[in-house]
Amino acid sequence: KNNKKKPDGFIFEDEEKDPVYTDPNIDFFGSEKLEPDFQSGLAFEAELNAENCLWDQPITYELQVELMICLRRLSEHFAAAAFSVQQSRSWDAVCILVPGAICAIGDSIMRRRAIDVPSEVCSHL
Repeated sequence: KNNKKKPDGFIFEDEEKDPVYTDPNIDFFGSEKLEPDFQSGLAFEAELNAENCLWDQPITYELQVELMICLRRLSEHFAAAAFSVQQSRSWDAVCILVPGAICAIGDSIMRRRAIDVPSEVCSHL
């Protein structure tokens, strides 16, 4: 047989007859190539968009204040826990991302105008 030695150490038989090189549905390593199925993702996205979003619901002033107080308590507990853990680079990333997520949720809550008594702050945002 005519064996060819590849520079990287792999030995292949005649490349013209090898199914890896002749079949377009098989990749270099011999496994089948899979095409992504975007239709299932599009159907799932359409289903999610058809439902009412949590952030599109009307909100009362009482609920707005209660959620902001809850976020404040959550951030205080996280800050207390952050100071009691030994620091590392990955923990520094967590200490940046968690307050950022809390701020994003608080921003979303504050931008909603209350249906009963809109506050002046929310009216300006």
